[in-house]
Amino acid sequence: MQVGEILRDRYKIISHLGQGAFGETYLAEDLGIPINPKPKCVVKRLKTQNFTDAQLDWVKNAFEQEAATLYNLGRLHPQIPSLSEYFQVEREFYLVQDFIDGVDLTKIINPGNKLAEKVVIQLLTEILEVLTVVHQQNIIHRDIKPQNIMRRRIDGKIVLIDFGAVKQIMLKNAGQSTLTMGVGTPGFMPLEQFNGKPKLASDIYAVGMVGVQALTGIPPHLLDDDEDGEVIWQDRANVSDRFAALLKTMINRRVSQRYQNATEALEAMQLLNEPIVPTILSPSSPSEENQETQNSQPLQQTLQPQRGTFSSKITGLFNIFNKQITPNVGNTVQAKDADTYKKEGKEKYDRGDYQGAIEDYNQAIKIHPDYADAYNNRGNAREKLGDYQGAIEDYNQAIKIHPDYADAYCDRGNARGNLGEYQAAIEDYNRAIKINPDDADAYCNRGNARWDLGEYQAAIEDYNRAIKINPDYADAYNNRGNARWDLGEYQAAIKDYNQAIKINPDYADAYINRGLAREKLGEYQTAIKDYNQAIKINPDYADAYINRGNARGNLGEYQAAIKDYNRAIKINPDDAIAYINRGVAHYDLGKYPAAIEDYNRAIKINPDNADAYYNRGLALKNLGEYQTAIEDYNRAIKINPDYADAYNNRGIVRKNLGEYQAAIEDYEQAANLYKQQGKESYYEDALNQISALREII
Repeated sequence: MQVGEILRDRYKIISHLGQGAFGETYLAEDLGIPINPKPKCVVKRLKTQNFTDAQLDWVKNAFEQEAATLYNLGRLHPQIPSLSEYFQVEREFYLVQDFIDGVDLTKIINPGNKLAEKVVIQLLTEILEVLTVVHQQNIIHRDIKPQNIMRRRIDGKIVLIDFGAVKQIMLKNAGQSTLTMGVGTPGFMPLEQFNGKPKLASDIYAVGMVGVQALTGIPPHLLDDDEDGEVIWQDRANVSDRFAALLKTMINRRVSQRYQNATEALEAMQLLNEPIVPTILSPSSPSEENQETQNSQPLQQTLQPQRGTFSSKITGLFNIFNKQITPNVGNTVQAKDADTYKKEGKEKYDRGDYQGAIEDYNQAIKIHPDYADAYNNRGNAREKLGDYQGAIEDYNQAIKIHPDYADAYCDRGNARGNLGEYQAAIEDYNRAIKINPDDADAYCNRGNARWDLGEYQAAIEDYNRAIKINPDYADAYNNRGNARWDLGEYQAAIKDYNQAIKINPDYADAYINRGLAREKLGEYQTAIKDYNQAIKINPDYADAYINRGNARGNLGEYQAAIKDYNRAIKINPDDAIAYINRGVAHYDLGKYPAAIEDYNRAIKINPDNADAYYNRGLALKNLGEYQTAIEDYNRAIKINPDYADAYNNRGIVRKNLGEYQAAIEDYEQAANLYKQQGKESYYEDALNQISALREII
């Protein structure tokens, strides 16, 4: 056909789009629609010039059946092009379908361009969501590949085009079974399809190979096979073990070992397609039990969001500055009654009756105003009650009375550390060490302050000194493990936690920390055993339940994880992190309203938790509530202006709403932040998104 030719007095050919072995495709205007400008459509002409009359009659009947199938599919799902008409002109057959204004995935998935894992997970999820409807009708696409997957311009949604059903007709003879050559594209076509016996699982293979090409940047037909005929690809990609295992199932050479249809594959994929887990517990600061950390894995790369890898609060380590000097009975007895009060105060302190201890120390000081030990011990009790300034005043008085009182300097350092005054705390520990160079507690506490300042190597040196002075110092081993954990030295950290546990078999915090290190190494089952032991030691340890829930979430055991978060919430109803993590588990199960309820609770407890807003935005996005999702991303960004994931996901939603310029601005901001944060793959992905949008506008 020629440009300008009018077919059937209705379809005016505008341009030639392409041709293949089975036909030609043209872009046309539909003159039969009474609007201007005329809507565009796609006209496909099948090549039947060499068919015999008998073959032509058979093709005509089969063509009518397949045209009806395509028509019904287009009505079933808005992301499958609708069939407007089919007809025969002399010995040629024609299909007329909706024109999809957009770009095919070859603009994104091309040789040498590796996409981030979470981008690929989201992409395959979108493809499978459409393919599920196709497979529910027991229809096989037969030719899934990047060229036949479009990203629609108006809403950014995936559209499946160019079904291979009609091509299959062209490979059949009247009255014959399928020929030995199958419809499909080399690299995306599994063996059974090549042999002319495609199954629903053949489409799953093709979708899996789309994912492999996206991850590796290598066209599938260029990848080698191993001796069993399986595609060798994992060494060419940066991919997690969980996603790699899923893809291996999708592209298994044996059809029986694959997911059998799109529904099965989608269910497996959705377990990976998860938001940032902002609250996976990691070793807590020796000086802040409840410090929070952010997950660094960008969720926006999957249009979602990190499970994340499943992220969380730091908890359960050796509390604050580890040394609280046990109130001691002083050696300077000037008044028996003062000593008696101090002794009784110590007994009350040991029982946890800190207010009662303070009253006794008050009496001792009233009788003996220069009683340095009484001031110091009263400071210990005040510190236990959280009165750090009051404690510092007492330590000041003890030092004033006794300028070489090493314990008072050490305790004042603890109080200052609890107030976040780490440099001042270090100065106190320096003074204590100068007075007593063999004070293991002073070295350990100085290490804690340096840890809080991020000076991990210096902290390790202090812990080394403490251990040298006291080889059985369990806290020093535990805290050195924390510093090594922060340096990424997880095996070394585990050795330290092992030693701490050997010295103190009931050290619940050390079990938790060892579990966290094992999680970092991907050893989730052994991590769970450590959390079990911590819970056995302390059945009301909320953080242990949260950590166990996180590990179970990483294993995909979301219901079991939810039970752990429930237990943590029962122990501590105001634990925002437990609600956030339970929300993530609900999200992983596709229970978006339940996830939103959990994020709401977390926000009520902590209105400044950026991750809670971000995760709620992800859930709202999945429910199609784009504007509300944008409001949540806005709030997350307001709290944390460097939240690259929030910018990127806001860009995704704006793209889906057709707000392309605003989306570009968000992607640009995300790209700048990713570059600053050293996240090169995410930076590149944001640039790809920007390029794709600029092509659209």
